[in-house]
Amino acid sequence: MESEPEHTHTDIDQTEEHCARQLLCLTEQRTREEPEYIHIDQNEFSHRRHNTQTEEDIAICECKYDEHDPESACGERCLNVLTSTECTPGYCPCGVYCKNQRFQKCEYAKTKLFRTEGRGWGLLANENIKAGQFIIEYCGEVISWKEAKHRSQAYEIQGLRDAFIISLNASESIDATEKGSLARFINHSCKPNCETRKWNVLGEIRVGIFAKQDILDGTELAYDYNFEWYGGAKVRCLCGAPSCSGFLGAKSRGFQGETSSRGSGVGSECAMDYTSEFTMNEVDNSTRDSGVSSECVMDYTSEFTTYEIFKTRESLMQWAREAGKRNGFVIVTIRSDLGGKSMKPRVTLGCERGGRFKEKKTKVNKGAKKRCGTGTKKCGCLFTLKGEKLASGNGWMLKGGCQSRRLHS
Repeated sequence: MESEPEHTHTDIDQTEEHCARQLLCLTEQRTREEPEYIHIDQNEFSHRRHNTQTEEDIAICECKYDEHDPESACGERCLNVLTSTECTPGYCPCGVYCKNQRFQKCEYAKTKLFRTEGRGWGLLANENIKAGQFIIEYCGEVISWKEAKHRSQAYEIQGLRDAFIISLNASESIDATEKGSLARFINHSCKPNCETRKWNVLGEIRVGIFAKQDILDGTELAYDYNFEWYGGAKVRCLCGAPSCSGFLGAKSRGFQGETSSRGSGVGSECAMDYTSEFTMNEVDNSTRDSGVSSECVMDYTSEFTTYEIFKTRESLMQWAREAGKRNGFVIVTIRSDLGGKSMKPRVTLGCERGGRFKEKKTKVNKGAKKRCGTGTKKCGCLFTLKGEKLASGNGWMLKGGCQSRRLHS
């Protein structure tokens, strides 16, 4: 009988030593003028314990290391890599040659903190970075979304400009305001060279910054915060991209109000960054009149990401409905196309609270009692999913959509 693989102290010690060296290098480049914060190289949990994997939870790939082919050690074709899951030490068939443990081993690209002109602090590439390369993990305090809402309101009252809260999953966020990694200094751009990706690492969802394209040494790193604004003062965007809209969230519904003085610090000194994912907002005018409250927006990408090929349209829709139910909302069909000569069959799904309520005008007879307003569930929820039939005709797959959703009261 074969013995079960075990974690070795050598592997763990080497990982801790590597992370310690990374932390030392990052500490050396910090200056006295740098904003005060506590540097951490892994997330800290205050409201719950760190998740631990069970035997059933561990995903084991089928890679086999070939010394003549270095890419065979958990490269792009690795099943775990394809599903954004890191291999578990002691269980990967490639052993110490596994290349799919970048978060665990802090395999960051070389970066350098620098002072921008009028945009606070930023982060530069300190070496050439290839497209798709893992650059750095976005670390901070893992908190519940209710605590994130409370903190964001407290930061606003305190007039704190350096606040960094992003969504982690359906119920949690990462706050890097007081504790975080250098990723907190990466600025926003309407034409970014980086993007955020969520990975499953030893049972926990973690957020990484990855290169969207080849990045030359000395180039500033930036990603799209996907900031959405529903009222209040405008936040000016100073990214300088040719396609810049001028303001964060300028394309969002309900965008109005006066320009905020916080605009000079978009990025590392923005009052609240949404980072593809989370921001506290005021109620916009259209929802005030209908009596619907819009509290905040949350990203559900990790909850609705699947590489499964469904046999039928109905099985895809059923999977989406069940995922919605797990996260506390109802998925409905918005549009269904059978396809044609130049279009594949497809289906668009969304939250039942999407769209706007329009009150119908009805004639009221004299003397009749006037009906009281019953309210509405419609509040313009952004959440959508898109399914499409494969070109081969054998099955359906989810092809994305807007997976940000308002958290309704």
